[in-house]
Amino acid sequence: MKLYTHPLSPAAQKVRLTLAEKHLDCSRHHVDLPNKENLEPWYLRLNPRGTLPTLVDGDTVVNESSVICEFLEDQYPKTSLRPADNAQRAAMRSWMNVVDDRLHYACGALIWPALMRPALLDKTAAEREAILSRIPDRARQARHRRWVEHGVDNPDFRRAVLVYQDTAEMMNSSLAEREWLAGDQFSLADCALLPYFHAMAQMGWDGIYSTCGNVSDWFERGRARPSFRNEISEQVSSDMLAAMNAAGTKFRDRVLEVIATDHRKLALKGNAA
Repeated sequence: MKLYTHPLSPAAQKVRLTLAEKHLDCSRHHVDLPNKENLEPWYLRLNPRGTLPTLVDGDTVVNESSVICEFLEDQYPKTSLRPADNAQRAAMRSWMNVVDDRLHYACGALIWPALMRPALLDKTAAEREAILSRIPDRARQARHRRWVEHGVDNPDFRRAVLVYQDTAEMMNSSLAEREWLAGDQFSLADCALLPYFHAMAQMGWDGIYSTCGNVSDWFERGRARPSFRNEISEQVSSDMLAAMNAAGTKFRDRVLEVIATDHRKLALKGNAA
């Protein structure tokens, strides 16, 4: 097997966690995202949307991180990351869907304007347009144009903070009764969500979830696992981490202000009722 990946991609991290937890050997090709290797013709032949990750297993090419994780479960069931109980298995898939439906886009809306936008602003308008126009997914192309133009002032940024906060509160309630998201077994649900909360921690934005004690405890349990240490923590260089922390520090007050404003609105609503 071969995985096309990048150290900072949460979607790729989730597949790497799955591979490690299932003790599967897989070679890696690190796709150069800053220089848009993911938009090169050779990669688009593997993944027409130009997204990460992509898994190649023999003659089979699998795109989309959740699909890859389920493929690995079906193809290599010896070490299972699916609960045996059907209700817990449904819970696992519901949490995975939270990432696919909401959290993945929220993560991009937060980190991309803060971390990736400055490099594009250093280019000429024509160079930026040449890069953006190569993005195959028109919806993603439109989002990136909006983020380049408005940075963290775009409305997606504020909504993304609230999506994270709402997700953390949902998780906090669920984790009050269990060690892992779908039950007492570490599952694909935990593989799916851990990288997206780690991304916030790397940016110094853990205030998004730190008031949810059960989530903070879950995150500490997750990142203490050897799979997390080997496939996520140790894959990020000190230079990468410093760049993320610097970008995050610049906009930390903006993130905290969104949270504080939302709490004030909820308090006012409660008093009015």
